[in-house]
Amino acid sequence: MRRPSASVVLLLSALPALAATGEVPAGWSFPPDQVRFYVYTLNQDTTFASAGDTLKYTSSFTWKLGMSGQPAAAERAKVNVTGIRIQASHRGPDRTVEIDSSRAPGERGEQDPLLGGLLALHGVTLTLDLDPRTGQVAGVSGGEAIVANVNRLVPAAFPGEPPPLDAAARQTYSAEALARWWTQALARPPADGKPQTIALGAGPTALIEGSAERRWTGLAWTAALPAGTAHLPVRLSPDPNPVEGKLHGLSGEGRIESAADGWPDLIEGRLTFTLTLTALTQPVEQKNEIRWRLKQVQVK
Repeated sequence: MRRPSASVVLLLSALPALAATGEVPAGWSFPPDQVRFYVYTLNQDTTFASAGDTLKYTSSFTWKLGMSGQPAAAERAKVNVTGIRIQASHRGPDRTVEIDSSRAPGERGEQDPLLGGLLALHGVTLTLDLDPRTGQVAGVSGGEAIVANVNRLVPAAFPGEPPPLDAAARQTYSAEALARWWTQALARPPADGKPQTIALGAGPTALIEGSAERRWTGLAWTAALPAGTAHLPVRLSPDPNPVEGKLHGLSGEGRIESAADGWPDLIEGRLTFTLTLTALTQPVEQKNEIRWRLKQVQVK
């Protein structure tokens, strides 16, 4: 399985929070022994311009979830998140790829080198440990089941060898990485009114060095690079043929809404940015727009 393209990696690493205005509730509520169902969608439009050519790609990801609360202390919440269905697609001038966990085995897209690994999320239950007042996630368990699924989807070529995606999966779905991901998803306005940090890269293999800032007005937010920061350095591949450049022109907006009982009802946002890269001697400009939405749905 080849490594996903930079645009898909960026798409799957972007999950910040959301918008509406008015009185800000005290926090999320996840009562024990209750179940809610959600649909999470993530869409990215990417345009590459290089040497007079322009290429456009559209990627989408849909994750149908069940969420249930566990008994916890007043200032802590434990929430189970179970993947019910995974769908994704990638469309460009060269080909169209689709995967769907609801299809019969062998027809789900398991063998696709770009998107097939996302099927590892299907059926896995993650348990979030968080502060419902802020949305800060202290820990996430269950990622090891995703890693096991990845290794089943892409096993070792020869007995005794490690599966080719094992190391990358352990990093992507580590407890720390999943906690960062869900913290950005469930973030709420801070009590002190100060800007929040949106980490755009973390760990030794981070693609982007630095962070953006999110500022809240009620339950709505906007995002931009910190004041005085014109761009952030980017490194998309290691030596001997590095692809380096800068991220600039970042802007974003979003909102959150609570249901009457305190469960998240809507989390949505939009982020745009430009990557100016140099691959060998060829400059490339990549414009990106990412849109995400987590919406509670009624199951009939």
